[in-house]
Amino acid sequence: MSDKTDRRNIIMLACVGLICASILIANTDVHSMVMFAIAIGLFGGFMMPIGALCNAHINDHLTQKDFVPASGAMQMVGGIGSIIGPYAASIFMQVGGQSMLFIFSMTVASALLLFTAFRRFVSEAPEHTSPFRALPMATHYINRLQRVRSEKKSRKQKSA
Repeated sequence: MSDKTDRRNIIMLACVGLICASILIANTDVHSMVMFAIAIGLFGGFMMPIGALCNAHINDHLTQKDFVPASGAMQMVGGIGSIIGPYAASIFMQVGGQSMLFIFSMTVASALLLFTAFRRFVSEAPEHTSPFRALPMATHYINRLQRVRSEKKSRKQKSA
């Protein structure tokens, strides 16, 4: 879906879903295990792709020579977030209990939603220069074996 439209729209959609799931979890009675499991599934389903969508959006704006420095910067920012995030969430949880973890997640998702909406209005979407191309998922060794087999097959056909 994000290959066909501006990725920022999908990031905002995931943030809205994450906010709704966080509110649902924070207000769900833990004794209702089915509802809690559904809410946690929705939470994970909306939270997990946000990082990949943001990375893909960043990569859409890069030239080939900028990929390595940008990748390093993304790793650094992710590392800093991995340090600050749990500490900030624990402060929220000390103040208001376990449900504050999801209120914290809702707060972070809201900030990302507002930032993405702001950036959507101040900058243009990147132009997609080439369509999506699926690449084989085999290892280099498997690809080499396939090439050797096809060469043997073509030699047999030539000799016949």
